[in-house]
Amino acid sequence: RGDAGTMSEAGVDMVAAPGEAVTLDAAGSFGAEGEIMEFGWDMAGHGRPVMGATARQGFAAPGVYEVQLTVVDDRQALNGVARDTMTVRINNPPVAEAGADIVSDDPRVVFDAGGSVDPDGDGLSYRWNFGDGAMALGVRVTHTYENGGTYPVVLSVNDNTGLANATDTDTVVVSINRRPMAAAGPSR
Repeated sequence: RGDAGTMSEAGVDMVAAPGEAVTLDAAGSFGAEGEIMEFGWDMAGHGRPVMGATARQGFAAPGVYEVQLTVVDDRQALNGVARDTMTVRINNPPVAEAGADIVSDDPRVVFDAGGSVDPDGDGLSYRWNFGDGAMALGVRVTHTYENGGTYPVVLSVNDNTGLANATDTDTVVVSINRRPMAAAGPSR
């Protein structure tokens, strides 16, 4: 921002996936009485500033990066230089945790994804695929298997950012051992 002179506007804070380029745009910046002759984007940890009214930049590692825009107008007065900052948060992927493998003679099984986390604190959504064609949503769900057997159960978690690294999966194997039924035959 400037002092009743040149105005620097870096834009709104952004969220992106690692390696995904974000577009930085100084369109809201202006010179008080002159034209802006220089735009410089300084990104912490990225060496020299990137010059230009717009810039595309990717960040490789998850974290929060501060970006500072400096604009200079052509008057070279004290109020002809302005700075503004914004942040770019590079998303950490969530971590799905479906629990330990399950062996049971009860066809009714409880699943708990409570060990799943998102390092950024984003709210997670949970989807279970029970391996028998049935699905459910939620952190803690119950499913009843119609037949004995072994089923790969896949938990998918989503941090709801819509980014390329917004999901994770974990698989748990469920083995249902149906109790044998004794049939003595007809009574005589």
